[in-house]
Amino acid sequence: MTQNTNFLTFDRLINIHQSLRLEQNFILNKSLLNVQLSQNEKLSSLNRQLSEANYINKQILANQINELKREEEQRFYKSLAFKCFEIIDQINTIENQSLQIYFIQAYSPGLKQNLEVAKNSVDEISDKKEIKNHIDILDNLNKVTSIDFISSPLSQLGDTIKDYKQIEDNINEELSKIKNEINSFSIPTSGLFGLNNKNRIAAIQNRDTIQKIFDDKLSEKNKILGNHNLHSLHNSILSLYPEFETISESITDIENNFNNKFEIKSKKNNSYDSFDINNKDSLFEDAARIIVQNQQGSASLLQRRLKLGYNRAGRLIEQLAAAGIVGPNEGNSARQVLIRDEVSLEQLLGQLNKS
Repeated sequence: MTQNTNFLTFDRLINIHQSLRLEQNFILNKSLLNVQLSQNEKLSSLNRQLSEANYINKQILANQINELKREEEQRFYKSLAFKCFEIIDQINTIENQSLQIYFIQAYSPGLKQNLEVAKNSVDEISDKKEIKNHIDILDNLNKVTSIDFISSPLSQLGDTIKDYKQIEDNINEELSKIKNEINSFSIPTSGLFGLNNKNRIAAIQNRDTIQKIFDDKLSEKNKILGNHNLHSLHNSILSLYPEFETISESITDIENNFNNKFEIKSKKNNSYDSFDINNKDSLFEDAARIIVQNQQGSASLLQRRLKLGYNRAGRLIEQLAAAGIVGPNEGNSARQVLIRDEVSLEQLLGQLNKS
């Protein structure tokens, strides 16, 4: 197994554990609902009419807008509930009890919160009953206990992932500070008759010294994470529970299908024909590093790692494509990553920041 494949596998493993955290899920669902409402053409048209109408017509139009919003919200919360149903049904069919307990612990808090919100938001009694039924199923699943789970590597997975992420975040923070120092360097010109040449040479040497520190820290990061015991733990889990990744991918597909259903359709005037460094997203460089480190040009990867809504993650992918870091859109597949290593990426980012 290559290092890149390892990082892809472990990133998926980490994100499975975090994908339905309460705060992330609440922000994402709120964002998706706002997107759905803002992209409704009929609603936009009524809002335009509202600004031009007299008092009586305004009342009529306001009622129509509220009704349309209500219909859109109903559709959204029904879809949200259905997504939760699919994940609960998926977990409910897991035969291995220890494996089932792991996925219950990972997903149950977010699922229950979503279902409670959906139950309080839908109007139809039949929908409320079905949601209540799945909440009961989830509660029953949470009662499942197993001595085997406590002694299995699955019980260690959560803490091991947190440790891996903490180390990664700490080193990334150091790398970011060093990179900012490199980017802030001002190299003086030689000046008339080369009078400033000594200062220029000294500044270049200082910058190169810091760049060397950055490169060494980057190598250290890859070595530390590559030797982390998450790797051996993951191998143990796969040897004992070969269906682990199949279940994980199935649940991820359910989430992605839901996100895609409420995706904002890109407009021509929002497309990135060329990369504009002055208008880049504040998370552009973080996103670029995540994509290159994992060799996966995926908006959903950025959503999970940076805790973003689908729309912003999509815009970041478009900016990365315009900068030549990932390839063009190829349907539902992840985009090809054009930068193969982090050293090359840092060189490119340095060039972009200078331009």
